[in-house]
Amino acid sequence: MALDTFGNSSSSCTISKLSRPVGRSKNTVVDWFNLCRDVAIYEFDKRSKLGGKDVIVQIDESLFKGKRKYNRGRLRCGDIRPNEVNENDSDDSDDTEEDNNSNNTVRAKNYGTRVSGPWVFGLSCKKNDILERRLFIVEKRDKATLLPIIKNEVELGSIIHSDEYRAYSSLNNEGYMHSTVNHQKWFIDPDTNANNQTIECVWKIVKKRYEIRVNGASPLLPRQLKEEW
Repeated sequence: MALDTFGNSSSSCTISKLSRPVGRSKNTVVDWFNLCRDVAIYEFDKRSKLGGKDVIVQIDESLFKGKRKYNRGRLRCGDIRPNEVNENDSDDSDDTEEDNNSNNTVRAKNYGTRVSGPWVFGLSCKKNDILERRLFIVEKRDKATLLPIIKNEVELGSIIHSDEYRAYSSLNNEGYMHSTVNHQKWFIDPDTNANNQTIECVWKIVKKRYEIRVNGASPLLPRQLKEEW
């Protein structure tokens, strides 16, 4: 039963749907879900660094925000005051063109259809046909915040692919082989093959799994992100 429960815990299967095929009560299934999550978080806390010689690690940031349909319902993050929104912050890279072109006044006030969510910094690495990802909620997206995370999570000498965000500009001086891609021109840099396609896919999968675009981020997001590694 534990294997059945664990196997379905990562597939967006609801408690009600899962309790029937395994023949256990909802409370029992919830207990097993929590146990599986505890195991994942325990293993996350013992993690080793990503990358290594000739191994590529992709890094990126994304805004975990929600949208209301027809301006109805309440998002889990709630509305925020206008002066808490930094109008200079760029949107997350996987947003739609419609989002990017939405009315500036509405975006600044954050009333109606949009809500500001936490920024999440992500790292992904495929090694020996195994994809690892590390996702961290960050208060800021500056060098002082992101560089310590990179140093803590990525082996020196690794190849790092990112966009041209200025917070990453010193990575070549920090012991990494850093290549960038200009997303305004192409998805994959024609000279270096640098790209962020894997981490972009990670964003889409995680946001869909936890219904971020529909409901916004829940208070459980820090725990959920640890489960994703």
